[in-house]
Amino acid sequence: FGTNQVTVTMTTSGSTTNGGVNSCTNTFALAVVQGQYPPAITGLTNKNMLENAITNLTMPFTVFDPLTTNFNITCTSANTNLLTVSVTGLGTNHTLVFAPVTNAFGTNTVTVTVDDGTLTNSATLTAGVAWVNQAPSFNLAIQSYIVDKYDVAVTLANAVTNIQAGPTNESSQLVTFVVTNNNSSLFLNQPTVSSLGTLIFTPGKVAGIVTVGIRAVDNGGALNGGTSNSASQTLTITIPPNPFNYLAGKFTGLFYDTNAISINSAGYFDLVMANDGTFTGFINNVGSSNGFSGQFSISNATMSVTTGDYVLNFTANTSANWTETVNGTVSNTVAGWNVPLASYQGGYSASFQTALAGTYLVAMPGFDDPADGPAGDSVFNLTITASGVVSYDGYLADNTYVAATNQLSVEGLCPVYVPLYNNANKGLLIGWLGFTNGVANSLDTNSVLTWINVAGTTTLYAGGFTNQAVPVASAYTVSASAAVPFSSGSVVLSGGNLATPITNSVTISDNVITVDPAATNGLSLYLNSGTGEITGWFVTPGSHTNYIESAILQDLNSCSGYFIGTNQGGLFIMDGN
Repeated sequence: FGTNQVTVTMTTSGSTTNGGVNSCTNTFALAVVQGQYPPAITGLTNKNMLENAITNLTMPFTVFDPLTTNFNITCTSANTNLLTVSVTGLGTNHTLVFAPVTNAFGTNTVTVTVDDGTLTNSATLTAGVAWVNQAPSFNLAIQSYIVDKYDVAVTLANAVTNIQAGPTNESSQLVTFVVTNNNSSLFLNQPTVSSLGTLIFTPGKVAGIVTVGIRAVDNGGALNGGTSNSASQTLTITIPPNPFNYLAGKFTGLFYDTNAISINSAGYFDLVMANDGTFTGFINNVGSSNGFSGQFSISNATMSVTTGDYVLNFTANTSANWTETVNGTVSNTVAGWNVPLASYQGGYSASFQTALAGTYLVAMPGFDDPADGPAGDSVFNLTITASGVVSYDGYLADNTYVAATNQLSVEGLCPVYVPLYNNANKGLLIGWLGFTNGVANSLDTNSVLTWINVAGTTTLYAGGFTNQAVPVASAYTVSASAAVPFSSGSVVLSGGNLATPITNSVTISDNVITVDPAATNGLSLYLNSGTGEITGWFVTPGSHTNYIESAILQDLNSCSGYFIGTNQGGLFIMDGN
């Protein structure tokens, strides 16, 4: 626009000869007047960006109007839930700024409007926000876990909580977990986490502290630089030192009322423990056997198990002093009794042998008054193998045969439990034998046996009796010529319906016992050097033959046993002079 001087020249075909004129010129002013039109917008193009982008969020553009450089510029987003826009700049140079909404994606239209004070102009562009997979997330509800049982699957529900595949628009994705640990050898089944957040693993029996890493993975992929993996979180699993390595084996013991033993509330206890704390066992009581099983926990090796009408509450000793015991109580819910239980581990084996191995002869004293019960000594032949197996057989002083096999604990203890008289609730021999070494009496003074004969069970002592006595024992060595530790002595027979004790002199040579020929009672004695038994008989007034059963107690320099009179039991003693 502006004003221009225009010159117009007209020329004819005539000649200018002789001063002729063939043209003329005229001038005039031509004005172009400035007009109004909308401002021009340049530089705007369609825009693509990524979900949650923090770069590539601006676009420069230019506005032109020859009449002004002052503009009012506005911009709008058709979908502000996808992105918002703003503009910055002065004069003709401006910048469009995009602000995508968090976790939103899609296509949107952006409009830019410029007002020069008189006219306006608008331009549109397409702004696309491309989807980018966001990492899944979760919360770890536990930071550490201490194992309480070996070889048992651990299932911890809700160990992982608030599991998210990503933002709400990714809720349909599937989330799984990758679980790692730094010592896989400590597990029978490696730790895993289910899609619901349940931590599952099976620990072994070896102690250690394991760091477990947990990472969530969705199936959204990595398009446009997305990620399917969460950050890893860790927890620790502690497997405590195994006390059951020392307790693995067989425990045997007894339960009874220590104040007054009763057949109905007394019995035998047997438990076999594995080195993971699992166990199986049984109890015998009045002719019934009831099995049980379970597993001790590491932190508190106390169990309560029910078998039939019985409830067993017992504790394995996992303390550092290693007494290898399982003790507690046994109760009968129907009969209404509750009695103490004690048991010991049989700690000997072929590789760990006992110094107590050998053959022993045991004598259990009878009653002082033969009217109360058999006055004679019950006698048993007992052997202990190098691996601690205890076998014994012999006769009670009413001529009842008994035999059983059990085990020796490292404390030298052996439980005795023998139901008697072919009827479990008619008689019982029960108690503990505690063996010692290097002394004449191989049983300590804590050894006590209780012999119960229920009234009406036997013809002899039909009224029944209970005999609680401290037995004695002597190691026995087979001798071809001198099984008895003296060459001459006296035999004393008492009780067993004898009005007064009878004494006979004897001599022993080459394991033959010779009774003083002056004796009038027909006493005859026979020595079995292989077993250490002395048997025989004698005749009392009335021609009653009394049969003798006895044992040689070599280290005690004595022989003792019993005989049966007409309706009483008597005592046989043979001592050296």
